Amino acid sequence: MSLDRKGLRVYFSQELHAALLVLAEADRVEPAKLAERVLEEYVLQRCHAATVIASHPDVAGLTRIKPVSSGSARTSPVSPGFDRSEPAARGKGRA
Repeated sequence: MSLDRKGLRVYFSQELHAALLVLAEADRVEPAKLAERVLEEYVLQRCHAATVIASHPDVAGLTRIKPVSSGSARTSPVSPGFDRSEPAARGKGRA
């Protein structure tokens, strides 16, 4: 069972269309088939590149978070003397 194929209509300038006809004739394929192959290759390359970038944002420097070296934990920017175990103690003594 094959997947349904969707149609797409594209328009080229006269010069580009003439070049496509010559290249298709050289490859001995229909011009539509050549355009399909070229467009398919382009889309697959762009999708692959997007997937690689999305899976490694820290490598690309896109997250602004420095990567954590193995074995260490991220620490939050907490001022010295701040005790997380007693949140009620923070406001005492203030009027």
